[in-house]
Amino acid sequence: MSKTGKIENSREKIIDVLQSIVDPELKFNLIDLGLIYGITIKNDDLAIIEMTLTTPACPFGDYLKNQVVQKMAQKGYRASINWVWSPLWNPEMATDEIKDRFGLW
Repeated sequence: MSKTGKIENSREKIIDVLQSIVDPELKFNLIDLGLIYGITIKNDDLAIIEMTLTTPACPFGDYLKNQVVQKMAQKGYRASINWVWSPLWNPEMATDEIKDRFGLW
């Protein structure tokens, strides 16, 4: 498999892991909420994840970071979280299903 194919396969696995992590307050996963701004894979086993929270003062930041690191390790990846605050998260960044539940239509 080419290097590009391996990275794409890894990217899909990482997205699956992030979809399994649910924000304890909003009850939706990190991907569907739009909290993941970017994923970079280095050396086939290090995922650098650009991530935000619903608010910079979110009390679940450490919990979510630990969940990402632990669940990534279970799949054989090291994870490094880079917190991103620009742009600030807003419900418009979520999937259509979540927007519907938030009443944004």
